Amino acid sequence: MMALLETLTIIIGGIVFLIVPGYALSEILFRRGEVDLMERIAATLVLGILATPTIMLILNKTIRMRITALNTSLVVLVILAYTILYVAYLKRRFRGKEAATGAS
Repeated sequence: MMALLETLTIIIGGIVFLIVPGYALSEILFRRGEVDLMERIAATLVLGILATPTIMLILNKTIRMRITALNTSLVVLVILAYTILYVAYLKRRFRGKEAATGAS
């Protein structure tokens, strides 16, 4: 039972800390329809593997913030929050341009 719980923790932790921030960053960098599914998956994995550890290393070296589970979780949440806000901003901006060109 304990081995199953540890395995689930590793799988869910990998998804939360690697795949979710990578997907969020790939949404910022590439618009929908700009890349196909395989390119999106590759970008998600690469960005996820690079983003969280790199940000944690920079924070550790610059402001001496310790690398803990809580700090890592906060970095992931900041990445997600920034992505959600940025995508919402782009949708609102695009909707405004669409309405302006439709009215003319």
